[in-house]
Amino acid sequence: MIHSTLRRPKTLSVIGALLLVTGLAAGCGAGDDAADKAAGNLTALGKTLPQKIQDAGVLQVAILPDFPPQSFKDEKTNELAGFNVELVKAMGEELGIKIEFQDVKFDAMIPGLQASRYDLAAVGFNVVESRETAVDLVSMTAVRQSFLVSASFPDRVLDGFESACGMKVALLASNTYMDSLKEASDKCAKDGKGTIDIQTYPNDSALFAAVESGRADGTINNTATNAYLAKHSGGKLKKAEGHFRCTLAGFGVKKGQPELLKALQAAINAAIKDQKYTAAVSKWDYQELAVTEAKVSPLAGTYSLDDCSFN
Repeated sequence: MIHSTLRRPKTLSVIGALLLVTGLAAGCGAGDDAADKAAGNLTALGKTLPQKIQDAGVLQVAILPDFPPQSFKDEKTNELAGFNVELVKAMGEELGIKIEFQDVKFDAMIPGLQASRYDLAAVGFNVVESRETAVDLVSMTAVRQSFLVSASFPDRVLDGFESACGMKVALLASNTYMDSLKEASDKCAKDGKGTIDIQTYPNDSALFAAVESGRADGTINNTATNAYLAKHSGGKLKKAEGHFRCTLAGFGVKKGQPELLKALQAAINAAIKDQKYTAAVSKWDYQELAVTEAKVSPLAGTYSLDDCSFN
């Protein structure tokens, strides 16, 4: 069952329209049937979930409804699609539990977890210390960051925060890169290269519209997402050359729930073993971000941010 409260804007950017394209829908049809059959029939893994969730028979999952190819809406069915959606559904099958999605803005994800409004935040949080102080994480992909820029932005290598001197960079509110960009901007100013104008937006639709229109020069995402968005932008966006800041990415869980965290880790690892993870990776061109094992907090500091081979 998927509940959605997304309100559509009257006008859509190219990427905004992409969020609603029917041809890119995934995780519907056969995948839904399998999940429905699994619901209410807890597997051995499902019986390791906290008793409260077992009794409810539902795993409440927060997800972004406007961030392809991780998660977005299909126009005809209003169903969610994308890599994260397929992975969560596969986890539901492994656990034998129904999945109920909730549309949640990025900056509301962690407060919602902390308030127990849902059990899992299925967004790729960067596994860094600032995140793990707020929530526990179960890793599901790697992340190699790069810049997505407007098509009119001059070609240049962008291989770090300080390479953005003089740029207008759009970020979601509460993005973990805010402090890093501010530090880089200060250094840019000292070096006489121009500060970084950091713009914040409430959701991805508004953020991508700003980049497409030129109000912002670019934004930062993982390399696979940027390649996907550039490909489907109608020539309005391009992935800049270069990448940087390599981390794991993980789904979020409220702190202090080791039983739930371990059950979700086991579900992802079972999906990897059963090739369901591989199928989603192939469908959404996530090969360069795929991992061979899910891990759980604490993870920050266990790998180098400069080493992109840790996964």
